[in-house]
Amino acid sequence: MQIRVLLSSIALATFFMSAHVQAADDRVKIGVLTDMNGPYAAITGKGSVAAAELAIEDFGGKVLGKPVELVVADHMQKPDIGASIVRKWYDNEGVDAIFDGAGSSVALAILEIAKSRNKIVAFSGVVSPDVTGKLCAETISSWAWDTHAMVATSIKSLMKSGGKRFFFLTLDAAAGRALEADATKIIEADGGSVVGSVKHPINTADFSSFLLQAQGAKPDVIVLANAGADVVTSLKQAAEFGLTSGPNAIKVAGLLAMINDIEALGLEFAHGVVVSESFYWDMNDATRAWTKRFRERTGAAPNMLQAAVYSSVLHYLKAVESVGKTEGIALRPDEDLSEPYRSPQRTQRIFACHNAGIARRIKDTMSDKLDFIKYLTSTLTAASTKLLAAPSPDTATAGRLNQIVRTADDNVSEGHFQDLGTHISLAQVANGTLAR
Repeated sequence: MQIRVLLSSIALATFFMSAHVQAADDRVKIGVLTDMNGPYAAITGKGSVAAAELAIEDFGGKVLGKPVELVVADHMQKPDIGASIVRKWYDNEGVDAIFDGAGSSVALAILEIAKSRNKIVAFSGVVSPDVTGKLCAETISSWAWDTHAMVATSIKSLMKSGGKRFFFLTLDAAAGRALEADATKIIEADGGSVVGSVKHPINTADFSSFLLQAQGAKPDVIVLANAGADVVTSLKQAAEFGLTSGPNAIKVAGLLAMINDIEALGLEFAHGVVVSESFYWDMNDATRAWTKRFRERTGAAPNMLQAAVYSSVLHYLKAVESVGKTEGIALRPDEDLSEPYRSPQRTQRIFACHNAGIARRIKDTMSDKLDFIKYLTSTLTAASTKLLAAPSPDTATAGRLNQIVRTADDNVSEGHFQDLGTHISLAQVANGTLAR
């Protein structure tokens, strides 16, 4: 009797699971896994959801003749909760792809689950280099930023304006440590020095002791290697303690600070702060028009992470339409889609694991960095020449390749293979000389 009851229970569960999966097959289901109420809610959260909704609407609401359904969950900045949601979405609820994934600790927890099921994850709020490095797969991509991109932009600018002594106020997590490590390499390579560093836990309410340590080290620049609510709190308290004003003012750089943080602070506290973004709402008519729609839903301007959600969802839907399936699609910047999709981002940087793999395989055959630069520049130069000699010259792409060649020595550095792979993919698309 117990056996019959057990078998009946299994059969009933199997029936309901089969019915649920069959229902999911009638639509394309995508999920936004984000921080809805925690320290990163203001820079992702409901804004990321709104961006995904706009992307689905702009695509027409259907793909492969099926309606596109959006589901949303809050991972609460807890890796175990994020992993549990992802397993349920993939295994029981028919979710085809996941977007946002704000927070590197959560991203690292869910990445292996997606890889084991050959499912798409397009991260936008993740800076850990491991996502597009040692843990990558062709179905994993990271949009909007990585640690090197954000660090190099701000640090190089600060050093050109006279900054030599740097103190780090760093989130005690993988992402914060990666930011500090990348920044330190650039600072020391350019003749600067790191005069101190202090780590803090996520969602810290009182930065006074950390800021006093920073002030005591007499730096030219305090670098905030944190994000979200921690950026806002540390910037506000730095201004309140007088660190950013007066005759001995210290410049502050928020490596992951965004427009939402600046608006939350106001100019009283945010004046003079150095911020780098891959998207800005007031760049051109297209970004202003898109921002108007975004503001109507959220009441705030979009930042680069939310714009990246819009771009990645659009790119995924276009890829699904192109290849006729939802699973196992590599979201590559070199994908030959039928036509380019214009996103609110003027320049769309996709850090795809596919590109990282290309660069590593080639780099491993080179004796040193100089050999790799020589290979890279000669390949791109050949591609540019071929483009310009074509019956219909592609001067725009050729110009991009030539610009990479001119700056190759500055940009080629150990550990940033995703950038190198992206450059190589441009040449691959242009002249087909590199094997996948």
